[in-house]
Amino acid sequence: MFNNEGNFVGQICHISAAMPKGERFDPNMTNEQRRSFDNLMLMCYEHHIETNKEEVYSIEKLKAFKDDHEKRFTNIENMVSLMQESIVDVTSNVKANRIENLQKINVNDSGVYYKEPFHEEDIKAFNSMIKVFESLSPQARKTFAISLSRSKYEKNYSGFDSDRIYFDPNEIERVTDNCLRSIFDELEGSELIYLDEVHIGNDREVYRYRIHFKDSEVNFWDSINKYCKYNNLDVVDIVTFMKFTVFDQ
Repeated sequence: MFNNEGNFVGQICHISAAMPKGERFDPNMTNEQRRSFDNLMLMCYEHHIETNKEEVYSIEKLKAFKDDHEKRFTNIENMVSLMQESIVDVTSNVKANRIENLQKINVNDSGVYYKEPFHEEDIKAFNSMIKVFESLSPQARKTFAISLSRSKYEKNYSGFDSDRIYFDPNEIERVTDNCLRSIFDELEGSELIYLDEVHIGNDREVYRYRIHFKDSEVNFWDSINKYCKYNNLDVVDIVTFMKFTVFDQ
């Protein structure tokens, strides 16, 4: 019985109260009977408080709840069946709106808009990427978004920033406090990133993950990251939840 943050939130509750004036207190019970397993239930705080309504939750009703629950989870075949039924593809209902023009990120490094819009092929490539993004696990989308937000520019051999971006997977694992090897494999399999030698300056080359955009000469990820930084937008939120239409005009 855990919450979304992984904390155990179960409370041991009495069906018949342990003390006088408590809910459903039975004066005919002994103290031994009151603290016996048959008189105890495990509930979260929210439902524990709810059962204080004695007019709704009688002794008989709570014992029926307890009996039904124990039967469900002591029958191994039934328990396996319940576990199988709970396994679902969390990406199956994930849908994002397709973009139309991305004109807000069609700017140069000085923030000046280009007169010519993006080519139709580039817009198609972006919408194809959205389909790929929809199929990612929620953890993979969030990890990619964080990696993008912390990406850096590869140095050219003159020591200046190039237009190619990369991230350090070890850094992402440190800042998220997670082992993300399987997530990086998922992102690499989806062709959003790839492992390569990266020139980081001072004649040093190291292996890092490059972020690239498939089937387009425009690295939209770099454009999105820049636009969000210049406009104080949360790139992690936008990318994780695929709010890409904010870049349309």
